[in-house]
Amino acid sequence: MVGLGVMRVAHASDLRGVGGELASADTVITLEAGEQAPRLTTLRLRGALAWKNRTDEALPDHVEVCGAAQPLVWRLDRASSRFESKQIQLEYATESPRLKLVWRWRARAGYGAIEHTLLNQNLSNDTVWLPLQPSFRFDWMIDPQSALERFWVEKGADSPSAQGTHLDALHDGDTWQGTSSTYARPIAKPAAGDDSLSSGR
Repeated sequence: MVGLGVMRVAHASDLRGVGGELASADTVITLEAGEQAPRLTTLRLRGALAWKNRTDEALPDHVEVCGAAQPLVWRLDRASSRFESKQIQLEYATESPRLKLVWRWRARAGYGAIEHTLLNQNLSNDTVWLPLQPSFRFDWMIDPQSALERFWVEKGADSPSAQGTHLDALHDGDTWQGTSSTYARPIAKPAAGDDSLSSGR
């Protein structure tokens, strides 16, 4: 079974709203659309036990408009949200200022990663400053005896280290934060007698 998308319509008493499943040949995830925030509820490799996520996605709680912080209240836009065979897209909106947030998961191919994308759109006439935010947050409930590893690839300013690609053992209490950007070009050196500095663009 490859790229399966399933929509579940909840009862009126179910505050989680709607949910769905997205799968590749080896990975299955389930998602829920809460009224104010989405959640990736489970992650499972085929033939293995599912990991359960205990926390909702943390959508931006404020923006800055005209130099002042303005709190945000997000609401699920059910009409614009989509549950398709290879993609699940949940949309949330705020009234003041008018913003749209798209939380998207996509299985591009039968094998390989299931991709996550977070898009923000300003629908108001004001200039809005959005604080730096994580693209995905989770709190997995797993077997404490499981041996875990963290895989990551260096991207960012300057040049990669000799290792470049990392596969590290994870231990209880470990913390890690990474940011992603393209590698910066080297800074141009001023010519002799030139006191000005110019940076690569």
